[in-house]
Amino acid sequence: MAENRVSTPYTKHLVLFSPPFQGHINPMVQLAHILHSRGFFITIVHTDYNAPHLEPRPGLTIEPIYLGLSNEEAREMDIVELILTLNKKCELPFRALIEDLQSKKGGLRVSYLITDAVMYFTQDLAEELGIKRMAFRTSSSTSTLGFQAIRDKGYLDNRGHPSDEPIPDFSPFRFKDLPFVNTKDPDSLCLFISSFTGKSFRASALIFNTSDCLESPALEKIRPQCRGPVFAVGPLNFPSSSSILPEDDKCISWLNTQPPRSVVYTSFGSLASMESSQVMEIAWGLANSGRPFLWVVRPGLINVLNAACLPSGFTEQVGLRGLVVEWAPQKKVLAHGAVGAFWSHCGWNSTLESICAGVPVACWPQFSDQRVNARLICHVWRVGAEMGREVERGEVEMVVRRLLVEREGEEMREKASELKKVVQRSLGKGGSSYEALDSLILQLMSC
Repeated sequence: MAENRVSTPYTKHLVLFSPPFQGHINPMVQLAHILHSRGFFITIVHTDYNAPHLEPRPGLTIEPIYLGLSNEEAREMDIVELILTLNKKCELPFRALIEDLQSKKGGLRVSYLITDAVMYFTQDLAEELGIKRMAFRTSSSTSTLGFQAIRDKGYLDNRGHPSDEPIPDFSPFRFKDLPFVNTKDPDSLCLFISSFTGKSFRASALIFNTSDCLESPALEKIRPQCRGPVFAVGPLNFPSSSSILPEDDKCISWLNTQPPRSVVYTSFGSLASMESSQVMEIAWGLANSGRPFLWVVRPGLINVLNAACLPSGFTEQVGLRGLVVEWAPQKKVLAHGAVGAFWSHCGWNSTLESICAGVPVACWPQFSDQRVNARLICHVWRVGAEMGREVERGEVEMVVRRLLVEREGEEMREKASELKKVVQRSLGKGGSSYEALDSLILQLMSC
């Protein structure tokens, strides 16, 4: 159970809790460090399943909760089933932890819960315990509207029939861009959407890791639906060490040997999986492009990572022109001057990191909000190129060269550089994200 580690200089105690997925952990930890730097005592809660590597410090403690969920059990579930299971399994140990924190004699009582939107069970718990809760949405606000459309307008029936037809009142998005998630039970997807959207809107406030300068239309549609204020405080793109997988820094030394803006960085996030046939097409597409590449092939992406996963003759053909690693320090990679393009699954963290680095994106979304994000990248901000759903080596070669060699790619880099400046201004004093963070802190202090 929690130890009483609260020091006297602090007057407010915030408990932050994220699901055990890398794309959710990173922004939650970044938010925790920002709030800690503003004088709040912070408790970060994480599960023993898929636990991140976090270090406590004065005024910032780390508390695990134990679920009894094995990696083998989790691998048998689709992502929707896993999230629903996490909400059930976390409820009792999380409740016990909060009650323990509240009962410590002389301790600082919890002022607010700040919990990830998908951990929706915490809303009912907060209301029962008389603690205010803020929901933190780590995906785009536009994807939240996409999830609502699936639920409210009966678009669930469209999931098996992706269409280029535009969605009414949701321009420029098509039915194929809706954030569908593959699941064995479509009813469970509806339950998940209803739970996380409804309970997020019921929270004392809703925090988004985005900026008004990026998603103003979506945020304006969401704000009237919420009980409390909506704070768009992103992008949260500060250095932090919260990776579940060990990062391979040797890739930075390799990048140092490459010409400026010559490398395509290729990474598909922490959850995607693919068939060996897809890996074959990716490998030969990168090889045939003739351009330097840094390719992340993490453990679990294709069963087991070893040389046998790559096609015969691939290593010999690319030589020193390509580097394959298990995991990379992505922010450092994207900020490196040698990187000229990012081939991405378009997870929201990767999307924001590419914007903050001013790097154009080859978009290959797989599921959920990634499709919405890809449409934003290519057709709203116009800093990326869309790829087909079925990866094919000829298209890979063409898109890599399009971004790195052709004039169109240079134009995208110019637009990406301008978008980076717009975002930087939003984070600076007087900018929308700067002001939103100040307003968030005022609300947290007023409790």
